[in-house]
Amino acid sequence: MSELPPMRPVEVRYDPSMDAPWWRVVTAMVLSQAAFIYSLMVTPGAAIAWTVGILEVIVGMGCVGMSIARTLHENAGHRIPMLGSPPVRPRRFDLFAGVGFSLVVGGAVLIVGVRDRGSWPMVALLAVMAITATVPYVIHNSRL
Repeated sequence: MSELPPMRPVEVRYDPSMDAPWWRVVTAMVLSQAAFIYSLMVTPGAAIAWTVGILEVIVGMGCVGMSIARTLHENAGHRIPMLGSPPVRPRRFDLFAGVGFSLVVGGAVLIVGVRDRGSWPMVALLAVMAITATVPYVIHNSRL
C-alpha cells in the first residue's frame, strides 16, 4: 500500500468587513427612498402599484435576510442581545438593513393600500416582519 504525501496546511485569509463606499450608500438610499415616496403618492389598488409593491417587499425581505445572516455569521460564538447592538459590529451602517426595511415598508403600503382598508393589515404585515426578524436571533442564542 502506498503512503499519501503529507498535506500542506491550508492558509485561510481573513478579510475584515468594511463599510460600503459612500457612492453606493448614497445611490441605494436615494433609490430606496424614491421607491418609498412613490408608494405614498400612488393611487392604492392600481395594478402597477400591486406589482411594484410585491417587488419591493420581495427585494426588501431579501436585503433584510442578508443583513441578518451576515450579522449571525459575524457573531458566531457570541450571544446577540435582543435589545441593543450585537457584540461584533464591523460596520457603522448596514446598507442591506437600511435599504431593506424602507423597501418592505413601502411595498407594504402599496400592497395593503392603507388609505382604503384601514391600518390593521399594515400592522399585521409589520408584525410578521418583526417575528421573522427576531426568530433567527432566538435560534442563534439558544444554540450557544
